[in-house]
Amino acid sequence: MEIHQERERRIRRILILLLIAGLAVLMICWAFLAGTGEAGPDESMRYVLARYICGHGKIPTGFEPEIRDSLWGFSYAVYPCLSSIVSALYMRIAGFWGNDLLTMLTAARMASVTFLIIAAVFAFLTGEKLLQGWKGFCFAVLILYLPGFHYLGTYINNDALALMAVSIILYAWTCALKEGWRWRSCVILAVGIGICLLSYYNAYGWILISIPLYFFLAAAGGEYGEKRAVLKKAGVICIISLGMSAWWFIRSYNLYDGDFLGLRISGIMQEQYAVPGLKPSAHLSAHEMGWSLKDLIMYRDPGWPYFWLKLSVVSFIGTFGFFTLYMKEAVSWIYIVLIGIPLMISLVTVRRFVPVSRANDGKMSWNKDGIFNIAMLLAMCIPVILYVIYAYRSDIQGQGR
Repeated sequence: MEIHQERERRIRRILILLLIAGLAVLMICWAFLAGTGEAGPDESMRYVLARYICGHGKIPTGFEPEIRDSLWGFSYAVYPCLSSIVSALYMRIAGFWGNDLLTMLTAARMASVTFLIIAAVFAFLTGEKLLQGWKGFCFAVLILYLPGFHYLGTYINNDALALMAVSIILYAWTCALKEGWRWRSCVILAVGIGICLLSYYNAYGWILISIPLYFFLAAAGGEYGEKRAVLKKAGVICIISLGMSAWWFIRSYNLYDGDFLGLRISGIMQEQYAVPGLKPSAHLSAHEMGWSLKDLIMYRDPGWPYFWLKLSVVSFIGTFGFFTLYMKEAVSWIYIVLIGIPLMISLVTVRRFVPVSRANDGKMSWNKDGIFNIAMLLAMCIPVILYVIYAYRSDIQGQGR
């Protein structure tokens, strides 16, 4: 039996290496074949930022006219730009071979490829620890071979970095679930949070959930017997994650008159510098027009093939270019069924989400699995809620990414 299990384990490892290598080749080829045109939303704005960092060797402020978009009136320099820094490093390396636009743009895209390869590694590690065997393998494959996942590795964006951060955080959660909060798990969580803080604001829900999850899993694992150790580890997590990211928010606080997230200054710049038709004051949101949530869900822009909700789901599975290149609807449905049925089965199994359990002696105790599942459910719902709020109160976009 042990020999058979070891053979299966080796086969899985070989398949994992082949799948990750195949994923890397696919994204690199896709990024190269995309050419010098914009391969995804806002890529030109992010490329300008990476080019500035590469050429000047420093991070610009959001006020630099050189990187401010002439149409939208603002720059992504007001938001965390770790992904652009990594893109700039790739561009510096590529500069030894050539400085033409195709070389530089493809090099900048390699940052997204790198982020998703790292995310793939942690997805397999999570699957192996959480589900084990071939079930864990399938868990990772369903994530990595989602067309939308590939797409994020082919152009310059912040989403790929956020996915990498989330995959690291999830692995830390899984380690804590299975082994308790060992120092290794704490450091992994801290690094994931630090990267997440410098990625995409929509991913911050994972950070918010990590805080109570840390203490609940510690309580469920009986670690509160050594409260000092629990608090010490929590302190180290804070020090590492803030040590990685606090500099950015302090910098933004000083540059933008206390606006450490860059959200207010971005709106001000759009109103001041954007072309008339793209100023925030030039269009009404769904909320300002008095729409109901049903009106938003069923809304269909003249250029869209589907109504808003369906477009969001389809584009989550995989829509490419400027969300104008659609797969065959049957392909999307295959993925929807593969993801949707197991998800619905999990959600209707209420006992999976019970955070407490009763021991044989009748005493109640924390249920680690229930706590973990609640955290996963919240991590899934928060980005969806933020997406709906943004579409309702700001800009109606059918971008499931």
